Amino acid sequence: MPFIKNRRNNLAQEPDIHIGSYKGLYYRINKEAMECSDFVLGKLKLEDCQFTKVYNEKFKTSKFKPFVLKWVSTYVLEIITRLYKAHLDEHSKKAVYLRNNPLNRHIYEWWSQKTGSKIQVKWLKENEVKDGLTAIFYILGSFIYRLFSRRLCLPVKPKKFRIVKQSSGGFKSPIFRDDFFIDDEKLLKKDLLLYTTGSNDPGRMMAYKDAQKSEYECMHKNKLKIPINLLFGRMIKYHLILPLVFIFKYFWKKHNYLLKDWLRDFHVTAVGEEILLSHYQIGLELSIEETGLHHIPETIIMNNYGSRSVIFNWSDLTTFEAVGHHFQAFNIYLIWGKAHLIGKRHFVDNVIETGCWIKHNFSQYTRNKRSICEKLGLPVSDYKVIAFYDESFGPDVHVTEEVLLDFWQMMFELVNENKNAIGILKPKMGDEIKLSIMSDKGKETFKNIKQRCLESGRHYFIEDPIPVSPTEVIAISDINISMDMSSPANIALLCGKIGLYYDTTGNDQHPLAKKYSNKIVFNDKKKLFSAVKKILNGAYNPLHEDGIEELLRDCDYSRDEMGLVRFREALLDSL
Repeated sequence: MPFIKNRRNNLAQEPDIHIGSYKGLYYRINKEAMECSDFVLGKLKLEDCQFTKVYNEKFKTSKFKPFVLKWVSTYVLEIITRLYKAHLDEHSKKAVYLRNNPLNRHIYEWWSQKTGSKIQVKWLKENEVKDGLTAIFYILGSFIYRLFSRRLCLPVKPKKFRIVKQSSGGFKSPIFRDDFFIDDEKLLKKDLLLYTTGSNDPGRMMAYKDAQKSEYECMHKNKLKIPINLLFGRMIKYHLILPLVFIFKYFWKKHNYLLKDWLRDFHVTAVGEEILLSHYQIGLELSIEETGLHHIPETIIMNNYGSRSVIFNWSDLTTFEAVGHHFQAFNIYLIWGKAHLIGKRHFVDNVIETGCWIKHNFSQYTRNKRSICEKLGLPVSDYKVIAFYDESFGPDVHVTEEVLLDFWQMMFELVNENKNAIGILKPKMGDEIKLSIMSDKGKETFKNIKQRCLESGRHYFIEDPIPVSPTEVIAISDINISMDMSSPANIALLCGKIGLYYDTTGNDQHPLAKKYSNKIVFNDKKKLFSAVKKILNGAYNPLHEDGIEELLRDCDYSRDEMGLVRFREALLDSL
């Protein structure tokens, strides 16, 4: 069906090239995608196009401008990534197939001038009539599909909840829980509604199963029925008549190749949110999807119902300039500190600095070192503790299988070299998941390294179910080492503990990488090992580096343990 193929029609015969195999390229592509987005937006003048004007007026909002901007930047990233893959494909002459429209023309023009590269591009004829008909077909087809898949029900009286949140963390961790902000005093269990969308992520589905066994009310967002009053009210008016009239009115304006995607991406998400808000009266939605396009339609519809969307800072966001962090349009952003407000342009209505809420109770954890060690089966002795934190990996991102295996090898060698230390690993994902996506050679190498670690008697692995929180691991550790520029080392530094990074991915955008190379951030084992030895012997402390406290204050403006209290107060003030 034509509407299912959508933008994948742009390209064919994609080369078997993995961006992650090229050091630093992942970061470079994200940065260039934003530069190219500015270029094409200026050329095509899409920011104030007729779509944004009409839809802003109909939905009583100003957020269709960031919707268009974010859609374009995401699309540009997709095209530039494929151009680079074709450019790097030295062993064949595969071509890139691009539809011959102004957007694709300008993207290729910018990329070829920026890189000085010329690749074989086969321009496919763009058919505005076909694109317009595709848009009409999709609007009608998706509307009918929703009626049959969701089914109808009688009007319902919406249940009232102060906060709704997608279930993602479960309830095992004392920090990253789905209800971490509930205190049973000002925010009660009955105030929170948890939901799932039927994610394929096993972790999220397990978290939702935990939620179903808890005291919280739960629901499956994509299985809610359509109330008849919603169907004959807002759904027909705004999600059938409006897009059809719009596409017919502007059919010959030569923007159908864009409209077919814009209308699809807005209305699919918007209708789902309409159905949710016809069943539940909500004060705030606490979002865990901070980078996706769909948060903008959700915010627009929520605002139509008197609700507001909230994004919150739950990890280090200063790592690099990711396309997903640009053009956000939430109502409220609860942020640790100003350093995390990245992105060229934000359309967030209110930014509130809370400080790092993950540090809550950290001083208590440091006092309970003995009990935490006992939970983890660690020796309570004079050993120094080095904690390691690996990362998930994939072929087309900045962390690959090779990067993971190198980190594990480094971990084994570092602990083996320091006889007065033990090593503990807090894995990002379990061995079963790791092995399921590794190559045969990678599996063999991984098993060999882990076996040697176990045989050494000085390596400990925190396996699922995890008996303690990540901050408890940080609290009992003398040194915390992150794989690439991931969050654990940053959180350790914010907690006043030593955090180091072993990054071999070519990321030079992180503030710490720019200023503290070979002091806090390392891409060379020998230099890392030398620094660790000095730290363990008391000869060096990276927390005493010039300017480090100022940088950490930008990441965590309060530098205390009251972040969760301020987080909760900000939610209450926003309700």
